[in-house]
Amino acid sequence: GEVEILRGHYSLYGKRFNIEDAKIIFINDKDLNPVLHIKASYKFREENNRRTLYLLISGNLHSPSLSFILDSEQISEADAVSYIIFGKNMNELSNREQSSVGNEISAESIATSLLLNNITSSLNNKIKDALHLDLAEITGYNQYGNTEIQIGKYFGDRVFISYIKEFNIFDTQSSQNESVNLEYQISKRFYLQSEQSSNKSSGIDLIFKWESK
Repeated sequence: GEVEILRGHYSLYGKRFNIEDAKIIFINDKDLNPVLHIKASYKFREENNRRTLYLLISGNLHSPSLSFILDSEQISEADAVSYIIFGKNMNELSNREQSSVGNEISAESIATSLLLNNITSSLNNKIKDALHLDLAEITGYNQYGNTEIQIGKYFGDRVFISYIKEFNIFDTQSSQNESVNLEYQISKRFYLQSEQSSNKSSGIDLIFKWESK
């Protein structure tokens, strides 16, 4: 079968790449190794010029091919990372800045993340309805493997309790943070919010909400 992602985005080094075209084609149901056709773009400004950096992924999930095109010219991965982080060419960076561009981008991680994001977006409402929750959200992971599950429910009109669990898909054995949050509506504009975290931190905040018209 084929999964087509009509819209969405991917965060790479904190910059938003908008999905322009993404098809993930499963040829063999027994082998989870789909064919990839992914194109995403990041628009930025270099001095007074508007530039567009395109991220292209082809091949398959086990052996993907990653390339970058700046406007209409193909550039190296190092230059692409330099533009993403600093907004300029690798040759224009200082020695200290160049040392920050050494991390290799994983095409497999990007493709898997886009697939999971597409799947989880369709699962959120189903989970919420099945468990009779007011909030059920699974956040697809970024290139570092971080993801988050959040569920919540209203008790009456004033009390909302939520549970958040963070984990890393690449390191399931490591201890990740989880927290329970309670929000109590005192009045139309004032809320009392309490959080208890697994890292033994806790806090209470008084929140004032104002909506401008």
